[in-house]
Amino acid sequence: MISVKLSSSLSWIGVRPRIFGGFALVLSFLVLLGGFAMSQVGRIGGTVDELVTSAAGDAGMSQVRATLLGANGAVEKFIRTWNIGDKDVATNAIETVSRLADQVEQRYGKLPAIAEGIAPVRAALASYRSSFSAAAEAVDRLRAATAKADAHGATAGLDVAGIQVALANRTGTERLFQPLRLAAAVDGVRVSVMRYGTTMTTADAADAKNALANARAVVGVTESEIAPTGEAKLKMLVVALKEALTADASALD
Repeated sequence: MISVKLSSSLSWIGVRPRIFGGFALVLSFLVLLGGFAMSQVGRIGGTVDELVTSAAGDAGMSQVRATLLGANGAVEKFIRTWNIGDKDVATNAIETVSRLADQVEQRYGKLPAIAEGIAPVRAALASYRSSFSAAAEAVDRLRAATAKADAHGATAGLDVAGIQVALANRTGTERLFQPLRLAAAVDGVRVSVMRYGTTMTTADAADAKNALANARAVVGVTESEIAPTGEAKLKMLVVALKEALTADASALD
């Protein structure tokens, strides 16, 4: 379970930018480190073997840097799609960068520039991998919660349809007004929750919560209005709707 505390100064930023915004900083750091081997030729004394080894080490780090840029592209694609397949591609790409860095260290670790620079590269890669893993887990939870919210919304819609049928077939003479408000209230919930699932913005989250609060309030006054009646079927359907809205609110949170 990951607990995330948002500062008020960032409250207006959507979920996706907050989760993934740190990757650009890590990437910039790694790209800068990726070029550190280019300085080593001037630092090595001068045998041909040393110069050839130095050039090979520089080429190895250039490959690490190029592979990292490709991995970051895969990460950015996953940010856009939230697709499970894209998550796997991004994960594998990050692991490939790590393996290449290991190979460079094993082959050219005796070069001064490699020896001095590989530790920061390793630390940055570990941070990059850890951050992506945490973000991917958050996306999995968001995807699951969205599916639950959709399911509870559909259940609420069916409950409202049943209430409307029960109202049409009732035999009591009492005039009931509050149940007639339920359909519009539940429609408002479903639209606002779906919109939030698409945009993931703070403003749409607030709208969805307000719509849910309104629908639950309408259910409350409906329960009060039908309590004195003998409409058992109607009462049962209103209770079911109340439970569906409660579950929907939990999924939204």
